[in-house]
Amino acid sequence: MKRILIAVMALAAMAQTVAAQTSNAARYLVRERITEACASGAGSFDPAGIIERDLTGDGRADLILFDHHLSCQGGIGRSQFCGAAACTYTIFVREGDLLQPKHQGLSVENVWVDPGTPPVISATGAAASGYATLQLRWDGSGFR
Repeated sequence: MKRILIAVMALAAMAQTVAAQTSNAARYLVRERITEACASGAGSFDPAGIIERDLTGDGRADLILFDHHLSCQGGIGRSQFCGAAACTYTIFVREGDLLQPKHQGLSVENVWVDPGTPPVISATGAAASGYATLQLRWDGSGFR
């Protein structure tokens, strides 16, 4: 009975995380990332780890998934895409009805999107002398 309750709670948490997204493509990618990143295949994203908005200036919502905000059930409790100091973030760009991966990086604690068309994506990362902020902007073919 306890296992059934845990399984139901896990599915409810995953459903809440996925339901927060507005597109089918984003919901699919969130579910896929949880399955890949969590040893148990179950977990949930804090909303701060899922950014769905226009990143290319084309008026269509793109997606950033940041594993720092992914909590896994069982095992070590965090994404397998996190190391000792940083976690992976992946930027997906909408192409037709799909979201395609266009950039992947590491961030220590934060990924955010500043205003602009296209907006600036910033990620706090580790540098030799401490922390540095990497800034990326869509240039028509990639994030630079």
